Amino acid sequence: MKSNALKRNALVGDPWKGILHCLLESTTADECASPSASDSRALASREAANDRRRYQIEAQDDGTHSGRIVNVLDRLSERTVAVSWRDSTSCHYNDQIWRVGIAHQPGCCAITGMHIDPGDAIYRPIPAVPAPLNAHAMILASALAQVRAEI
Repeated sequence: MKSNALKRNALVGDPWKGILHCLLESTTADECASPSASDSRALASREAANDRRRYQIEAQDDGTHSGRIVNVLDRLSERTVAVSWRDSTSCHYNDQIWRVGIAHQPGCCAITGMHIDPGDAIYRPIPAVPAPLNAHAMILASALAQVRAEI
């Protein structure tokens, strides 16, 4: 009785505490140590879905992004790709949509490290509000053409 009252109070006052309470209450160490066959199949299915071919590079442009990892996850259309962007110093975006465009400013390709000139065909994160922390980033379209050939 007291446990249910605590759970209701936690859910009303702080949903996160309620979630943690429910998780801790319903999971034992034995359940975690030996997953059921259906859990194993679900995990294998998720892993297979995540086994898309990824192009990974640890790019360094000016020395400030030495911890950056960029994965091209999927080509969504001729003009868009899904990118996983992990930068240990600033942000992490998984399944971020990037769209083809033309570079307006010089920069550095997030995959190859090659110089980008204004007018070059590039991919960049789609605009959003608030702007993503990597909104300035660019990937040369030619670099993605090479990735596409490998996939």
